[in-house]
Amino acid sequence: MNRMTLLQRTTGIGLVLLFVVGCSAPATPTLTPTPIPPTATSTPIPPTATSTPIPSTPTPTPRPGPKAGHWEGEPSVSFDVTTDGVIHNLSMTVLFGKNNIGLDRTCKITLKVINVEADGTFIFTEWVENTDTLRAFIDLGATMGIPTPEATQTASGEMIAGTIISGKFNSATTLSGTYIVRTCEGGINISDSQPTWSAEWKTP
Repeated sequence: MNRMTLLQRTTGIGLVLLFVVGCSAPATPTLTPTPIPPTATSTPIPPTATSTPIPSTPTPTPRPGPKAGHWEGEPSVSFDVTTDGVIHNLSMTVLFGKNNIGLDRTCKITLKVINVEADGTFIFTEWVENTDTLRAFIDLGATMGIPTPEATQTASGEMIAGTIISGKFNSATTLSGTYIVRTCEGGINISDSQPTWSAEWKTP
């Protein structure tokens, strides 16, 4: 009896083993992984630099210089202008107050050279010694509201602006300006007037 039991158990075990072996699932095939190609790394494209526009500087319209040649005008003025725009041999006759009997006096001014600035302007000043007589006239004029003339100090003493001639070339062929004449050939004329003068190109 014991033998049978043992056999049954053995057989039972054998059945179980057979069952396990016979019913086992088929082996799963090993999958070969498909290699994934590396992802290409894109090279970043640097942004194109935007150039800042440079504002254009307007080109100034060149001012025409005075026309070279001979010029004439009023009051009784004449001079020459060279090709480099310099005034030569200016001659001007202007009124210079009254004489002892009340008649108009004139004064003739002659200048060798006057340099002209780039903007077409010029000024000439003749400095004279501030004598006692001239100072007395200036002081008298000041009591009447006449402006005191411009003065400068030099090694030889105080100097006064005796004659001032200024002007501007308004175009290549026209000029206008003002003048002050306080002293002329020993005479003195203190006034607050500032007469005008003008000239225009005449001949080459």
